[in-house]
Amino acid sequence: MPIGTVFKSLSGARPKSYAWDVHGLCIPCAARISGPNLTLMTRTFLLCLLVLTACGRPLTAPEEAIVNDLFGGSLDAAQVRLVHDAPLRSFTVDLPPRPRVTCQERVVPARTGTLTLTPAALVAFNRMYMSESWSLEDFVPDYPERISLYEAMLFTHEMTHIWQWQNREITGYHPFRAFAEHATIEDPYLFSNDD
Repeated sequence: MPIGTVFKSLSGARPKSYAWDVHGLCIPCAARISGPNLTLMTRTFLLCLLVLTACGRPLTAPEEAIVNDLFGGSLDAAQVRLVHDAPLRSFTVDLPPRPRVTCQERVVPARTGTLTLTPAALVAFNRMYMSESWSLEDFVPDYPERISLYEAMLFTHEMTHIWQWQNREITGYHPFRAFAEHATIEDPYLFSNDD
């Protein structure tokens, strides 16, 4: 199946004759990942994922307070785990100039050109995986009296993805769908109200 069809399938209805592997790629049911079909790389990935999902800290009291203030009872903070020192990989990207309309562009100096970036964090289901440099013990330790804007922006952004997952019946959110959006849309975070 061509990769474009895979992404199209991820964003819409999935063909029933296909299974979906841990990487979000469509594979024929006859070749489902199990038993002897499990490659060493896939086994290693699954073992790492198992170890990472077994780990993680719960939200601190201030983190839970900001989550409750932002999402009310629609996000179950008890299900959330933050995983320190996740092995997030760097990637190189060509960044064109962006309009200064998003929070990041209004706060952080513009970055353009060819850059090598490492994600600060990513979310899969109820887990927030933090890179080594962003593995904080508390993102908002002095909330509600005081917050660090960068840490609070990152934390609340990632908690929004967890909210989307926990409310997927309403939002239609799935991590594989988010991956497909990042792979097929030039800038999934840049939009206007005119779109």
